[in-house]
Amino acid sequence: MYDLLINVYKKFKDDYDFVILVLNEIEPPAGQPWGVNMLIKKETNGIGKNIYYNISKYGSQGKLKSIIQMYHFEGITRSPMLHEMMHNWANNAIPTRWAVTGVS
Repeated sequence: MYDLLINVYKKFKDDYDFVILVLNEIEPPAGQPWGVNMLIKKETNGIGKNIYYNISKYGSQGKLKSIIQMYHFEGITRSPMLHEMMHNWANNAIPTRWAVTGVS
């Protein structure tokens, strides 16, 4: 994943909060969630999570907040995309099935 993003930043400026990777599948692979948000930078105070910056190993100079991977194409046009973006600002007040297993 690191190499992929480092190569992306060789072609594009660091102008984006999110990088979204989408598999061209009709349904998620068996046992996989609809999507995953890999948080790279967390700056939101007051939601019970630590602030951290993990941007340098992905090639970002500071703009990138997260990498979102959608396991099927329709995930970007339906609620799974909104759910994954929400992880950047929301807390874990209501656990979900995936949050309990360590995948969200």
